Order: sequence, then C-alpha cells, then structure tokens
Amino acid sequence: MIYMRKAGPKDLLSIMKIIEEARTFLADSGSDQWQNAYPAVFDIEEDFAKEQAYVLLVDDKIAGYCAIITGEEPAYTQITDGAWSNQNFDYVTIHRIALSNEFRGQSLTRYLFSNIFTLMLSKGYSDFRLDTHPVNKLMQHVFEREGFVKRGLVQFEGDRFAYQLELNKKELIDFCLSLGPTFADTPFAKMEKGQPTVVMRHLKNKKSFAYISEREGRVNIAIKQKPEIAIELRDFFADINPAFHMNKTHWNDVLLGGDVADEQVCKMVEQSYDLIKPKR
Repeated sequence: MIYMRKAGPKDLLSIMKIIEEARTFLADSGSDQWQNAYPAVFDIEEDFAKEQAYVLLVDDKIAGYCAIITGEEPAYTQITDGAWSNQNFDYVTIHRIALSNEFRGQSLTRYLFSNIFTLMLSKGYSDFRLDTHPVNKLMQHVFEREGFVKRGLVQFEGDRFAYQLELNKKELIDFCLSLGPTFADTPFAKMEKGQPTVVMRHLKNKKSFAYISEREGRVNIAIKQKPEIAIELRDFFADINPAFHMNKTHWNDVLLGGDVADEQVCKMVEQSYDLIKPKR
C-alpha cells in the first residue's frame, strides 16, 4: 500500500537518510543543488513545527519526503525570464522533494504528486508551484510529466527553474477528453507567445468544441452554444462574453475562477460537445 501522511519528530532519522541519499544522487549527476548544508536537520524540524512536513510510505516504510507550504513563498515573489500565470498569493509550494534509493525507479513521484494534489484540492487549492536546478533534467521531466509549466527563473539557493500547475486548467482538459472520442490539439503554438491554446476536437470529424487558453492570468475557455442560449448566458454572467476570435453568434468565452461555477462550465462544455459530435 502506498500513501502519504504528516511527518513528525519520530520520522527525522528516516527523512534525513533520504535527504542524504538525494544529496549524493544530485552530486553524482553533476548538480550543485543541495551540496551545502540545506536541507539540514533544522529545515526539517521547522517543517515539523509548521505542520508542513509529509512522508510517502510504501507498505508502512518511509520512501519519500516533501514539504507542502501554503501562502506566498518569498523566494517566488521576484521571477525573471517569464512570469507566473496569475497574481494569486495563496498557492501551494512544494519544497524538499526526496525519494529513497531503495524505491528509485518505481515511479513513486506519480504517487507523491497524486497524494499532494488530492490533499490540497480538498482544502480548496488549485495553484501549485515549485522549482529545481537548471541541470536537474530528471526532476524537470517529472514536473513536466505531471503537467507543470516552466514559468521563468527564481532565486532559491541560486538560479532555479520555476514551475507552476493550475489544476483547474488540467482538469478542464481531462474533462473534455472524458466526454467521448476526443483529442487535444495546439495548432496555433508557433504563432502564440506563452502557453499555447489547447483546442479540443472530436476524434472522428475533427470538429472543435472548446478552445482553452490563458488570458490576463486566468483560464479562458471558448465553447459553442445555441445562439439564443449564448446570448442569455452573456446577460446573466459577467465572466461570459462573445468569443474573441470566433463566430460570436455561436461561441462564448468563459473566464474560470469568477461568477461561473465549475459545474456550470462543465455543463456548457458538454453542450458544446453535443453540438459538434457526429449524429451517427
């Protein structure tokens, strides 16, 4: 059984063993990350005191560690060579990720992040941020596999690549993919700056039913509606407007995180899908 729980002083020796293993692994990989005192016993004890220390267990044996921190991370306030996707200061930062050598190669990072996302989503968080050393290609691959997007550079023990994941966007794409035979496309990627617009299409007729993008730090989705419904929704919701680049008779832009509930967004996406899917 694999699960995550809060860590405490009784776990310190096991955690520090894993930290030291990770420190050696990074050194052998040619990285100077964690090659000074950090993270030290003091850092882990501070995590305990702030109740932000968590361990991943495999059959009741500690296999990994991380700190899950809420609120503004001071080291992330200044970001260069890019920007965070929003001005939110109440997000989740994940620091001090380390896995035991005993369990290396078992894809435990998937379990770790799944547990983190489940825990923090239940607490109302959907914005996750973390960082890693520019030469730590393995961790960069892990972050990108989990859906994190590189946003720029922050200073945390030197230059660090800053990553962000907004689960409302990823969940929206996953919801679209769950509706039936659909696929995600990014046809405008070469023309766009920043994150490309994700176009959701039906697998058989290739018709699009949703355009998911970022606008002024918020997730926006353009969806097709019957003309009379499209107009009615614009009158009722401040965050629903005629789609910027689409036929405004049929398409609406919906900004997430405002006055349109997630359940309503999902219902509208389903309606858009029903309008374009093959009749037979």
